[in-house]
Amino acid sequence: SRCYGYYSSICSNEETWKAYSNQRKHCQILNWRCFENYGTAVGQQCRWIYLLAAVPFFLFALTGIAYGAFLLYFLPALLCVVQFIRPTIFLWATILGMFTCGSVAYLFETGKDLLGIIAGERDKIFLNAADSSVFTLLLVVLISISVALIRWKPELRIK
Repeated sequence: SRCYGYYSSICSNEETWKAYSNQRKHCQILNWRCFENYGTAVGQQCRWIYLLAAVPFFLFALTGIAYGAFLLYFLPALLCVVQFIRPTIFLWATILGMFTCGSVAYLFETGKDLLGIIAGERDKIFLNAADSSVFTLLLVVLISISVALIRWKPELRIK
């Protein structure tokens, strides 16, 4: 058997060793950082997405200072920065959940407002061009970050 030392705990036969060896080669070819701690995420070549995800939270935290909502938005931004530094599946799922819930809520409100406008009711979101453009930009950012988080899901290290 070609399994030595540390690797003998992961591979028990030649076929398993070849599969594990090929996976490590693939990991090194793509220049992914592989962590040695169990439970940490690997394969995060696009960790910058978490810094991008922190930007809306930081902006909301800064605008929320006057209204006492600083911590409400600062803590999720801090989670995004921690995920950038030390990726884990748990934080990834938490951040994905926040952005997916935000996307769904904003899409629901947009659809409700558009249907209200068609029915002749007073609009709530699309009051003027500035509000409409900022709201639409926020919706695009939320959906884009949600899709990027799904696309670049971290993988667990094989033990």
